[in-house]
Amino acid sequence: MQLKAPWEVEVFRGSHRESLHRVALSVVDLDGHSVQGAGDVDYPVYPRSAIKFLQAIPFVETGAFQSYQLGPKHLALACASHQAESFHLEILSEWIFKLKLRDEDLACGPQLSPHKPTAEALIQQKKPLMRLMNNCSGKHLGMLTTALFQREPVKDYHLASHPVQKRIAQVLKELSGFDFTKANYGIDGCGIPTYSAPLKTWSVAMANLLNTKNSSERQKVFATILEAVLQHPELVSGSEQMDLKIQKLARGKIILKSGAEGFCCGLLPEKGLAFALKVLDGNGRAVPAAILGVLRDHAQLPEELMDKMGRLLTPEITNTRQE
Repeated sequence: MQLKAPWEVEVFRGSHRESLHRVALSVVDLDGHSVQGAGDVDYPVYPRSAIKFLQAIPFVETGAFQSYQLGPKHLALACASHQAESFHLEILSEWIFKLKLRDEDLACGPQLSPHKPTAEALIQQKKPLMRLMNNCSGKHLGMLTTALFQREPVKDYHLASHPVQKRIAQVLKELSGFDFTKANYGIDGCGIPTYSAPLKTWSVAMANLLNTKNSSERQKVFATILEAVLQHPELVSGSEQMDLKIQKLARGKIILKSGAEGFCCGLLPEKGLAFALKVLDGNGRAVPAAILGVLRDHAQLPEELMDKMGRLLTPEITNTRQE
């Protein structure tokens, strides 16, 4: 397949283009064969939080999820970049209590919610920030649950040398064919390793979530994860986040997970496709328009739905008077 130039997302003020964001994209089928490529799909990139569905696999596959009698809401939060809204914290608080752990056992740092009403209420009530409020705390609770179930140390579970992180790296290797156990990594915002790998690698790994050639046991694990995130998209993101708005409108035709620095992974279940995209300058505002491009090229949505998606994903820029 001959690679094309990166996609370009343009931002206009009046009739003049004010800004330009370039996007690399890899779309593959369920066997990992390239269907579409834009930009250098072999360039190593960090996926950040966009692969939380994959990082949650050992949580389910080891039996930890079932052993602690957790449900789809807990699993959705293990895959989440939540906004620490009250409905998020209620489930997270119940979960950490069930584990008999304390807030300081989480390796992620305290974080103020990006959801403005939630943040304002916290400030007005003079409540202290907690690690449980970190947008990745559900993922961390999933890792801690796995460590406890495996009778592994809770301490330092976030380090690359810990069995919890080694298990995740092994799963990523098995799903993508890329050796993450020897890959370069950086430290993500929440403290765990984030691995650098070619953009196409991440789309291939995501495609395996739908691939029926996996063992029946793995297929059950993958189906459990996808069912949880489809049932509870509000837990995977939050009231004002774009991922939730897209998935509410698409009604299962696209499953998304965005990460920091303009990275996004997704599935088109009905079409048997997976994709990964990276805004090269790291600006997340270009992601929605790039998602619209993927939908346009591959989803074959009804014209009325595509019109709604267009208005959602490429909104008009307004000033402070909403003009």
